[in-house]
This record gives sequence, structure tokens and C-alpha cells, in this order.
Amino acid sequence: MTTWNKRGFKQNEEDLKTASSPWVDDGGKVMKVPFDKTTGALITVTYAHHEVHDGSSYRASHSAAGGSGTKATVSFTTPDTSKWLHVALTARSNVEAIYTLGEGATITGSSGSDYAPRNRNRNSTNTSGVSGAGSAGGAGNCTTGGAVTDFGTVLEILHFGSGVKVGGEQRGTAEWILKPNTVYAAEVESQAASSEVSIDLDWYEHSNR
Repeated sequence: MTTWNKRGFKQNEEDLKTASSPWVDDGGKVMKVPFDKTTGALITVTYAHHEVHDGSSYRASHSAAGGSGTKATVSFTTPDTSKWLHVALTARSNVEAIYTLGEGATITGSSGSDYAPRNRNRNSTNTSGVSGAGSAGGAGNCTTGGAVTDFGTVLEILHFGSGVKVGGEQRGTAEWILKPNTVYAAEVESQAASSEVSIDLDWYEHSNR
């Protein structure tokens, strides 16, 4: 790798020790390497964080309150394109609850409400490629509160909050990369009275390489 200074001249190793921000040749493209001047630490962001800045990251949420059996549900059909959804999920409940993620799910056709996923970069005009599964919503919408009659292939099922008075939270630590043109349903269902449940889906849409 050839290293360059700000004037475009090659630098040797001793020059780099005193350079505040060296430049590198990335396949013929000269670019700046960002790092902290005090510690020398590289300044970078994760890829998922980059997708937020790029306007390709979205969030959909649903919450509900009531007795035992109260459900918070988000469902959608993934776009039939080369852009795959990379999803992380968080389920919350103040009482014992069960969280389920299903692939190839069946949602009652007239149930639920349309919900436009929020672009996490509020300066971006990009919209998600998902479409509603349950409600009448078209492209760019998912469905909240849809009635799941069949979860299809259950990818995750987690029973949490049992025996604790302050409730519980369960976050999927592994990212799911979803299939195109497939119905997915994510739901958290309370198992006790006086319940408050919610579910959040965070994803970015990216073409596989």
C-alpha cells in the first residue's frame, strides 16, 4: 500500500509517525484515513451504523396493553428484489411473555393497521421496500397488530420474564438476513394480566455481494 501526504507526495514511515492524517492509495483512489490526533485511534463506524447514515436503515414498532394474551405484532412481506433485509429485533414486556419470529407466516387478510417504517436518518427521503402482510397496505408499509394464524417456519421462540416482578426484555443478538418475497411475523404475547408489551424491528436493506 502506497501512502501519500496532503500534497500528494509519497511519505516514508518516519513521516507517517508525525502526520496528523495520512492519505492512502485505495486502488488508484487517494483517500484520507481518519484517526484521533491524541490517541492515534482510527475513527470508524460499524457497517450497520453506516447504513443509518446512508438512509437505508428503518425501524417498525408496535405496543399494546391489556390482560393475559395481549399481543404486539409486526408483519410484512419482504421485497422481491436483490435487496435483502438484515434485521435485529427487541421484545419487551412488564410481565412474563413469549416472543416468536416466523418465516412464511399467514396473516388474516383484513387485520391490523398499515405502518410506514421510519427511516432512521431523518434527513433521508428513502422508503423501505417492504409491503403490508395482513392489512391492505402496499409497498413501503408493514402491518402492526395483524392476526397471525400460522407462523410458518419458527425461526425464534423465546419465553422470558417468568418469575420476575419488574418484567423483562429480550433482544436478538444475532442478525437475521431475510428471504425475498416472503411473509415474516414478529410477535410478543403477554402471559399475565396488567400487561404492557412492545416489539421493535430494526433493519437495513442491502444487495448481497
